Amino acid sequence: MKRRLREIMQTSCANRTLVAVHIERIFDPACEAGVILALGRGRYVLARISNAGLPNGIVVGLLRNVARVDTDTRQLRATRLLAYERGQWQAWLEGVFACEPASSEVGPPTLVQSELLRAKAAKEIVTICGDMRDIGFTGFVLDVSGACADLLAVTEEGEEYGHSRIRLDFIERLTRGGRSGENLKILYLSRNPLYRSPQGAEPGHAARRAP
Repeated sequence: MKRRLREIMQTSCANRTLVAVHIERIFDPACEAGVILALGRGRYVLARISNAGLPNGIVVGLLRNVARVDTDTRQLRATRLLAYERGQWQAWLEGVFACEPASSEVGPPTLVQSELLRAKAAKEIVTICGDMRDIGFTGFVLDVSGACADLLAVTEEGEEYGHSRIRLDFIERLTRGGRSGENLKILYLSRNPLYRSPQGAEPGHAARRAP
């Protein structure tokens, strides 16, 4: 069974065909559609597409957590049609496949290292989970060296939370460049004007009301 699942994912990688990957014990969502970018001994990389046919970032997951892989379902056909009509997916996917593997200081990079390095270069938000029941740890990649990664943690409100170092072998799932991550990046970059006090709200002054 596992061999058959891997064969379907290899076909997606070779032919750039859409598949729906169903994950066991995943927090959210239960199923992700996209094209397989790479397969390792125990991991896969998926270029995700939303139900609306728009690019939705990259996922690195464990093959052992894959319960089912669908091909050519009605939902996938609908997603493919929407992607064609919106016109963003194909160009984005070509760019993803054309991206050169990131360099590593210690031998060839693993799938996790490669995506972390790409996220660092693109200044993308990443979310890392050490358990499929975990919501995840979110932030920017500051450095990837040896068996660890250094990240700047960011809260859901776009505020800096602090620095963390994470063991790469702890990572069970990694996402980068998704739509939610892009929204969080906007909040982070706009955090100063976003939380600016109203004019005239300094001590001893009454805050001015908006007209």
